[in-house]
Formats: sequence, structure tokens, C-alpha cells
Amino acid sequence: MSSSTPDFAAFRREKQQNADENLIKLLTDFEQWLGPNTNLREKVRAKHIFAEKVKINVDEVDQPGWSVFFEDWFAFDYITVIGTHLFDMFIKKQADKLSAPELQLAGLVMTSVLEPLQIKENHDQLLETESLQSGERKTVSLLPKSMFSIDVKEEWLLVRSVYCGFQHRIISNPAPLELTDFILPLTPPLETERSRQLTSMKEHGLLWLRQKK
Repeated sequence: MSSSTPDFAAFRREKQQNADENLIKLLTDFEQWLGPNTNLREKVRAKHIFAEKVKINVDEVDQPGWSVFFEDWFAFDYITVIGTHLFDMFIKKQADKLSAPELQLAGLVMTSVLEPLQIKENHDQLLETESLQSGERKTVSLLPKSMFSIDVKEEWLLVRSVYCGFQHRIISNPAPLELTDFILPLTPPLETERSRQLTSMKEHGLLWLRQKK
């Protein structure tokens, strides 16, 4: 390749790496902020809401099969007593400490939702999927060195993903779903307006965990 010819593949790799690093830093900073800034009464309230929505006993919430999904919902989707999300609160209080790329990614994380995806193809952990709710096709993948894993033998996964760089990156532990005989009313109503649709999905996405394997 001529030295004067732009190497677009290298450019994409570098941009993807930078975006991944910014997202990892943002999520790590949020995790470190969340612990000391979590009100214990708020978390007890959240556990009761989670248990009621998912149809389990509240003492099951802290068990290994459920705790990781509760912590994700609590961090990103739970509405506090003052009417906000904890991630949104973090961004508001830490905005002056975040870089411009991190703030851009923060906006995408704020609107991220739990979404049931059907795995159509697997290309070495790059999953070609289709959304049950919107019918949208998207390729999702884990962040580099992610603590999560994907069981590609599953047909359905409940996933929270964020468009980062050039890829939809999974930022929560994927939950395998049993949707062969799922109940149609569990499907959150889709609104014509995109913003209303996202609000509906953010509010009701938790209900899909009733179908967790």
C-alpha cells in the first residue's frame, strides 16, 4: 500500500480501541462511584421492586443466579425516590471530570435498555442478532477483557448494549431467555415516537427476566 494512501482499516481499529477504552473507563469510574454513593434504604426498596417485577422472593435477589442482573438494573434502570437513575446522577455530579468522548458515550449509556435479542449467527463472539421488539438487526460483542461471557448455544439473550466506535458493545451480563412459549403481554408496548419507545423499554425491560432460564 502506498504511503500516501490512507489505511482505513488501521484508522477504524485505532478509533475502536480508543472508544472501547473510553467506555471501559466511564463504566469503571461509575462502578467506583456507585458503592459509596448508594443509599442502603434505596437499595432495599429497589430489591423489593425487582423481586415483585421478576416474580421471585426478595431473599433470592442476592443469590448468584439473580444478583448480577439486579445490580445492572439497579445501576442503570431503577428510578430513585427523587425520580432519577443512578447513572444519570453520577454523570450530573461528575460531568466536569469526564472527557468529551466519555460524555458522548454517557449519553448512549443513559438511554441503554434491556433488550431481548435472537442470535442469528456467531462469528467468533461477534453475534449477528435480531431484536424481538423492533426487528432491528445488529451485531453485538463484548468489550475487550470483559468480565462477562456469552453462551452462543443460546437462541435468545437479554442484553444491554451501547454503540461504541463502530460496534454495539455489551455492557451487562447477558441473560439466557426461554421464549418458546413466552407470554405476549410481557412485550413492552412499542410507541411510534422513538423517545417514548426507549422510555417504555427502559421501564419494562426488567419484565423479560421472568423468562430467564
